Amino acid sequence: MSLMSARNITKSYIQGGKELRVLQGLSLELGEGDDVCILGPSGAGKSTLLHILGTLDRPTSGQLFFENKDLFALSDEQLATFRNKHLGFVFQFHYLLSEFTAIENVMMPGQIGGLDARTCRQRAERLLGQLGLTARARHYPSEMSGGEQQRVAIARALLCEPKLLMADEPTGNLDTANAKIIQDLFFDLKQELGLTVVAVTHDTNFAARFKRQLRMAEGLWATPQSGW
Repeated sequence: MSLMSARNITKSYIQGGKELRVLQGLSLELGEGDDVCILGPSGAGKSTLLHILGTLDRPTSGQLFFENKDLFALSDEQLATFRNKHLGFVFQFHYLLSEFTAIENVMMPGQIGGLDARTCRQRAERLLGQLGLTARARHYPSEMSGGEQQRVAIARALLCEPKLLMADEPTGNLDTANAKIIQDLFFDLKQELGLTVVAVTHDTNFAARFKRQLRMAEGLWATPQSGW
């Protein structure tokens, strides 16, 4: 069953009075339970595409559907509500708020989304436990290692029980040992929670673990993709 459908997505910017086309008419189908990795050289448009799929940015043209809902027909406020409910994001940098503890950082999306405090805390405690961070729940980011901070960021991304988890170079800022831990977690959690996962990475070892590997070059798929 189709979860998300991107159709002829383009994205252009004006630089020095000239049009710079970053995405040149990309289409992509994501089914429930898919795991898809997007690869390509720097400047290929990978992160731009991921941000549009995640509704963090709007395309210049094209359409994006989630469970047959036309997402870019929604207002910015409606899109923010949609993201909070259905999407989880993990980036290269964890973006934890330094003045809040691990559990407070994890609870934040639920609090923003109006989840009741008890359920929010229970989910946060459960996720931190699943990720081996129970002992770190009341520690601040400065008191945790890089790998621990990224696990907190993953817990935060999963707090609202999203259907789709998006990751932009999630292991790019970690040493080899911690990168392996995070990679294992992605696939363990995908299996356990029934997630659909889309990731951008330069890590070929990580990419090799995905069922679908799509390559980009100059804003286009490097090879034809099927299933549109």
